[in-house]
Amino acid sequence: MTPRGARRPVLALLLVVGLVLGACSSSPPAGAECPDDVAVVRPGGCPLPPDQRPPAPTEDFPVLGSDETLSLADVAGDVVVVNFWASWCGPCRREQPELNLLAEEYADDTVAFVGVNVQDDSEANALLHVEEFDIPYPSIHDPTTRVAGTFEGVGPETLPATIVLDQQGRVAVSLFGETTAIELSQVIDLLLAEA
Repeated sequence: MTPRGARRPVLALLLVVGLVLGACSSSPPAGAECPDDVAVVRPGGCPLPPDQRPPAPTEDFPVLGSDETLSLADVAGDVVVVNFWASWCGPCRREQPELNLLAEEYADDTVAFVGVNVQDDSEANALLHVEEFDIPYPSIHDPTTRVAGTFEGVGPETLPATIVLDQQGRVAVSLFGETTAIELSQVIDLLLAEA
């Protein structure tokens, strides 16, 4: 198991390169609880204070490409990265390798990744996307945005969107637009440190 403070060299290199290329910190939103030494790369990247975090939905949703269902309650106790994507979304395609990298980097920690495929009319197109990028975690199929609608502010116009749940199943961070391994790893580490 990789210690939380000692990620593999690939993630460390990404962090250094990102900082060198100017991925500088933005001021966190008012009330955000971010340590001074964390370089959050956009507003909204710091977790909400725990008493302001709304609960995530716990109902069962269909898993893309199978007859199974998945509930976010199934991964209770983990930090959960919920990424909303569509096969036709350019920024979703660009960020997918970063998400795959993080899913591998945190495989030994209590971190779960779940995709939510939004508004792909054809499940076949969504499955081609999963195969093309060799996505290592399950995705919920959400052609009518039923799942997305349970998270405030998530919709086709905000794709990609990434919601990070704390270990109590509450929405701690909402990132709208393309994210990076650097940005998301900072968020994950902050939430892991809360335990």
